[in-house]
Order: sequence, then C-alpha cells, then structure tokens
Amino acid sequence: RLPKYNTKSLTLIVKFCYVHLYGYTYKKMKRLEIIWPIFILLGFFGIIIFFVPNLPNRVACQTEKSAMGLEIRNGIITDKYLDSLYRDYETIKYKIGEKERETYLFRKDLSRVYDFFEIGDTVYKEKKDLKIRIFRSGMDTTFVLDFDCTR
Repeated sequence: RLPKYNTKSLTLIVKFCYVHLYGYTYKKMKRLEIIWPIFILLGFFGIIIFFVPNLPNRVACQTEKSAMGLEIRNGIITDKYLDSLYRDYETIKYKIGEKERETYLFRKDLSRVYDFFEIGDTVYKEKKDLKIRIFRSGMDTTFVLDFDCTR
C-alpha cells in the first residue's frame, strides 16, 4: 500500500525540487502556477476553433464522396418525395430495367437538381462524376451536383 499524501504536501515537494534542482525562484513558480491554466485553456479553445467549423465541411465532403460512387444509367424516375423517416430527405425512386432503387443523395445539393426532377424523367449519371443528365421529352439538361465541399 502506498502512503497517503495530501495535495498540499506534494505541491510543496514539487516546488522545493524546482527551486533547489532547477534554480527556479518562488516568484517564477507563482508565475508558472498562473500561466499553466492559461495554456490549457488556450489549447482547449484552439481545438474547438479548429474542429467545430470543419464539421459541416466534413459532412459535405462525405456526401459528395457518396454521390461520386452513385451510378444511374438510364434510370426512369418513378417517384419523388420527402422521406419522413429520414428527416424529410429529398428522395427519388428510379427504375433501371426491372430493378427499382432509391437515393436521397440530393438532400444537400446546392444546384437544386431535385427541384427540377419530374416523374418520368430519364436520368443518367456516371460513377466518379458529379454531372447528372436529365432527359425529358426532347429536352437534355445537365446539372453539376454541388455539395459545397472545400478540400
């Protein structure tokens, strides 16, 4: 078992060592006692200032990366709605051949391609590309998905 020490006696021992081993004076020790909490607070606020503003950008970049992985080849939009199960995400359902799929990747898109979609549109999007082409009764429109991701 270790002997119990109160914190005041440990503080005095540390101060004694600093004064006699390292040549610190009691005045310098008093300054150190004031400065250390300030450094700790500055470090804490520095971490907060660095990480909190980058959080929305990190989410936007993750969404952009997911959109880059999406491939829609001649998908026909069968439904367009706000999905109440997922925080009212802007969702489209599309059909490729006999398979029906859905995506909500347009929820954070600044180009507002979701507003342009209509049921019956044919959608074409290559993998690893943010361009999406929409074909509608003789009209060919291209949007570039923008998620405001700065790298």
